[in-house]
Amino acid sequence: MKKVILILIAAFLCPLLANAQSKQISDIFDKYEKKKYVESIVVTPSLLSFMNDLENKEKKELLAKIKEIRIMTVPTGVLVTKNTENDAQLSAIIRDELEKHMKAEKYFRVVKVNDGEEMLEVYISENEKGVLLFLASSKEEFTVISIFGNIDKTILKSVMDGTLKLR
Repeated sequence: MKKVILILIAAFLCPLLANAQSKQISDIFDKYEKKKYVESIVVTPSLLSFMNDLENKEKKELLAKIKEIRIMTVPTGVLVTKNTENDAQLSAIIRDELEKHMKAEKYFRVVKVNDGEEMLEVYISENEKGVLLFLASSKEEFTVISIFGNIDKTILKSVMDGTLKLR
């Protein structure tokens, strides 16, 4: 009986933990997207459902798993006063905050591509639900793309093979 109760509690808490991870990433976006020089795009469930009506069956199934896509781009040269003595690049501050969150929530890197001019890293949370993060860094800008929803291997595979494009 105790095992059944523990299984039920675990089944109830897993979606809540995934939502907490999504909320923390959303909070980071909310914190910085209104700052000067920061560009942001939010693709809502309404637009995703509209796109869902226009695509083939495979893409419909993929889009149905995604709740929201958020993109934030910051030029790397933008400085902000971090404290009274030092200025820091806004892109570095955002990256540090994301990395702290990813470390605390046990995200793991699934892909790292460095072509000498740009580096792309893809992270997913250990429970494979909630958030898929793309961090792209170059000399000119730092971009974060987050996909919220039911992130499973089909979403990851479709992004990697180009079935689901992020452009």
